[in-house]
Amino acid sequence: MDILIKDNVFDNIDEIRQRGLNITDYQYRDHPYMPGWKGYRSWFNEDGKDIIGQQIINIVGDVYDIRSCPFRRFAYHVTDIPSCIEKQPLFHDFKWHNDGNIPGTYAGIVYLHPNPPPNSGSSVLDSEKNEIIHIENVYNRLVCWPSYSQHAVTNVFGNGIETGRMSIVFFIHPPPEAYL
Repeated sequence: MDILIKDNVFDNIDEIRQRGLNITDYQYRDHPYMPGWKGYRSWFNEDGKDIIGQQIINIVGDVYDIRSCPFRRFAYHVTDIPSCIEKQPLFHDFKWHNDGNIPGTYAGIVYLHPNPPPNSGSSVLDSEKNEIIHIENVYNRLVCWPSYSQHAVTNVFGNGIETGRMSIVFFIHPPPEAYL
C-alpha cells in the first residue's frame, strides 16, 4: 500500500494549532450507529488560496498525480472521549470508513496535538495484504492514503477542543460528475 508520511510539514505549526483552537463554529456530528467521522469539524476556505491547504496540496502533488482532482477540501477535526466513546458505545465498531471509491483520489491528515498519547494516530487497512497499518500521531506529521482505503482513528483522547485529538483532515478528488 502506498501511504505518504511526512514529518515537520509546517514551520508555523503552533500558529496553525492555535488557529484551530480559536475556531468558534465547529460542526458536531453525533450519529452513534453510522460509520464515518465523529467529533467536531470546521471547514477551511475552499478557494485554494489558504496557505495551509496549498502547502498540503504541494506535498501530496509531489508524490501522487492529483492533476485530475481539482476539488480539495480541508477541515480542522477534533475527536475526544465524550464525542466518540461516551456518546457512541459502539464507536470502535463504526469508526472504519473510506472517503470515496474512485482510483486516483486521496484523503489524509495532519496531526495537531503537541503531546499525543501512544496509539492515537490512524489505522489504514491494506486490503492486498489483509493487514492493518498503524501510523502514530506525531505533531506536525502529514499522512495521505488513497481515499478508497478503509481507515479509522486508532484511539481518541482528551475532553474537548483544547485536549482532544486535533488534526487537519483533507480530501482530494475529481469533480462531482465523476462520481455519477
